[in-house]
Amino acid sequence: QFHEMAEISSDKSNFPNSPKDDGLGELRLVEETPDLLETSLSRLASLLGGDDARKQIDDDDIFRLRFLRCAKFDIEKAQKRHEEYWKMRVEIFGDEPLVVMPDIEPALALGVMQVPSVRDKSGRQIIQLRLRLIDWKVTNPSLMLKCLWICYNSVLTDEENQRRGVLIIADMIGLTRDKFRLDFVRSMARTIQNALPLRIGGMRIVNQPGFFNIVWPIVSRLLKPKIRSRFAVIGKDYGLLTQWVDAECLPKELGGMYEHDHTVWVKAL
Repeated sequence: QFHEMAEISSDKSNFPNSPKDDGLGELRLVEETPDLLETSLSRLASLLGGDDARKQIDDDDIFRLRFLRCAKFDIEKAQKRHEEYWKMRVEIFGDEPLVVMPDIEPALALGVMQVPSVRDKSGRQIIQLRLRLIDWKVTNPSLMLKCLWICYNSVLTDEENQRRGVLIIADMIGLTRDKFRLDFVRSMARTIQNALPLRIGGMRIVNQPGFFNIVWPIVSRLLKPKIRSRFAVIGKDYGLLTQWVDAECLPKELGGMYEHDHTVWVKAL
């Protein structure tokens, strides 16, 4: 993997923005009138058809609204993401529901993805990725992917998160090369960009390790330009995060005042 990355690491054009370049622009919400909701859901149902057995699981109007909101009520985009969601969900889970099963519990307990009860200045849910906590001796890419799907699904049960999206803070302190798995990164890129109805307001990278300059060029090739443009590197200057997040909503390890109990959150899933 790293030989492949080294060959393209000299291409700086794909490096993440500086915080000054990426301002996490003004959040524009669609006015969800009763007419818009009824018409959009009806048109989406017509495009999707009605003979798929998977709809017996949880594919009702409330569920489909996630895709419409993610696509800002562009029906064709919502249809495309909905179809990719089910294609990928069946690949990963088969007929299993998106609930915590015993085989996923060790991966979930690692705390790689944490969802504190705080939002950024635009009302977006903050998600913290603590990548150093990945432990391939405890889990594997397949189970970790299941774990993250379940976590993101939990985030999407909140209608405000469906409308406003999320701000992801990826903390790379302590991340070592052996924790980087390109197959896992590819699956996550496909999940976020094509499948889950999740609006990514921004991605902030902090405490990036020295080998980040090798990893980023190949990771960036997996990202669509729109998603890639929402990445910004903070480094160790945590004060920059307050451009988007109030100090009381930032974790203490990043210079804020908030303490998140991941164990309590997991028990509530």
